Amino acid sequence: MDASWPRETPGTSKSILDIGEPYFVACVTGDLATARCLRRLGVPWGPDGQVFLDAAAAGHATAPLPLLRWLLEEGCPVDYDVMLEWGASTPQRAAKVLLLLMEHLGRQELEHDEQ
Repeated sequence: MDASWPRETPGTSKSILDIGEPYFVACVTGDLATARCLRRLGVPWGPDGQVFLDAAAAGHATAPLPLLRWLLEEGCPVDYDVMLEWGASTPQRAAKVLLLLMEHLGRQELEHDEQ
């Protein structure tokens, strides 16, 4: 990780690694290589569902769909209720993201049924 990154989140004792910020930055900048490296290093996802929500829904910067798909395939936690709520308020971008989520959920159900 770049030495210029702060070790703690301003105003808290939480490590920037604990809140999932490195994944968010890698995803919204389209940097799949860094995102993969973070996984290999075991960097935590951060609070459940937050990285995916931030990457999909941040107003000023959003991750491309292939990176959102990668997050899902790697097991990034998703709060589906929050994502559906977001989708109702942001229909244009949300339609593509929610379709991606539904496809992922369908694959998970198929894999579960096969076991």
